[in-house]
Order: sequence, then structure tokens, then C-alpha cells
Amino acid sequence: MKNMYKIGEVAKLMGLTPQAIRYYEKMGIISPIKSHDSGYRYYDVWDIHVLVRARVYREYGFSMSKTVDLISKYNSEDIVSCLSSEEENLQETIIWNLNLLQQLREMQQIIQDSANNIDKCRIALRPAMYFLQTQNGYELLDNRLELYQDWVEKVPFVFPGGIYEKSVCENRGDELAFGLIVEERYSALLNIEKTEGIVYLPSRPCIHTSFKSGSQLLLSTKRLAPAIEFMNSRGLKLSGDAVSRVALMKRTGNEYLSWHQAWLPFEHEITRGQ
Repeated sequence: MKNMYKIGEVAKLMGLTPQAIRYYEKMGIISPIKSHDSGYRYYDVWDIHVLVRARVYREYGFSMSKTVDLISKYNSEDIVSCLSSEEENLQETIIWNLNLLQQLREMQQIIQDSANNIDKCRIALRPAMYFLQTQNGYELLDNRLELYQDWVEKVPFVFPGGIYEKSVCENRGDELAFGLIVEERYSALLNIEKTEGIVYLPSRPCIHTSFKSGSQLLLSTKRLAPAIEFMNSRGLKLSGDAVSRVALMKRTGNEYLSWHQAWLPFEHEITRGQ
């Protein structure tokens, strides 16, 4: 038929599946002509124009059913209102993706830093963080499961991490509070604030180091020994709780391995006579 197109031709031309075209036909926004001789459906240029408009709405993020309503049911004011709402959704998505891109770039640096600087130390500013304790030893805390689930939804901005109390570090103990950590600069994006069960850790100068742990090399303050020795050799002393976060995790054979970044806050030793 002249100036008429089969469904396969329209699908190829429009970048749509035949199923999508049949759906729009079923919903009444396109009306192909069926040939009595061949049984084929044929679509004209008006059908193609409608499908172009359908693709516009789909690219904006509307569902197929909403697209049908926009084409067949809504007036211009309704359409503008829907587009305005979708604009807000798109802005939120763009903001999220820009932060995601930034975090992805940072993750590359975090992994390289932790893998290439095991037991090496330097002075660095620890970023401000929020911490949610979720474990007692290697068991999840039942009363934190709901918060845990909420924070897991915020990955990859959330890291596993731990807090080692100052007294435990000084006595080379094994006790630590383990949970999840997120940097403060992402807190507004993730709707995180200091509430019951969530600890705020302000930014402060620290001795920064990296260390490894695993199923055969359990996590404890012993992993922080090189940083404490570095501190002592320079006339510094631990001034608060140490903080670590997991930068990388792998499984080799039957063993789990983790690479950590750690921050130990310090102050200068005060000698007699000063």
C-alpha cells in the first residue's frame, strides 16, 4: 500500500518494539489499516507522528500508560502540570547522579590510597562523618536492623567502618564499635542527621593510615600499632577515638580480605616545664 508502512518498518524507523506499537494501537492512540488481502496492518504518517510524540514523553520518564493519557486524555494545562512534576523528578535524578559521579571518582582514589599505603602514615584532616553502630562483634544488632536497612539503601555513599575507643587503643584491646559511616557532605543528599543511635564525628587533624584485615586476620586495634608508633616517635599522643572505614573488600579462596583507611586524632605531648 502506497505511503503505508508495516509494523516491522515502523518499529525500525521509530526505534520501538513491535510490542510497544501494538500496545499503543490497543490503547487507541494509533489506528492502522488492516489489509483484507494480506491481513497485515499498515500505518500511515499520522500514526508515525503520534509515535514520535510518544517517544518524547517516554524519554522524559513517563510510563507507557501515562504517555497514552498525555496524548489522548489531557488538555494542555494538564500536560504542562505533568511536565513540571517530571522536571522536579529529573532535577533530583541529575543531582543524585552528579553526586554519584563525584563519589565514583573518589572511590578510585580511596581504593588506591588504601591499597598502596598499608601501614604508612601521614597527617591528614579526617572528614566529618556520621556513624551508625550496627554490630556487636560479628552479629547485627536487632534494635538497629531498621536503621541498617535504611542506610544500606544509601550505598555507595555509605561505607562499613568502626570506632576504636581511645582507652582501647592505648591498651591494645580488641573491642570496637562496628557499623556504617557516611561523610557529612553527603548527609543532606541522603537525609541523614544526628539522631538517637547516630553519632556525629566532626572533622579534625589525624594520623592517617591504611591496614588490612580478614577472616584470618581479625579486626582489632593491633592493626593500628604502626600509626600509634608513628605518633609516639614524633612527640604526639592519641587525643580521641580512632575511626576506620572499609575501602576495599575481596575474597581470595576461602578468605575474606578488607583494606581499611584509618584516622587517629592527635595532640602534642606536653612536657614538664612548658
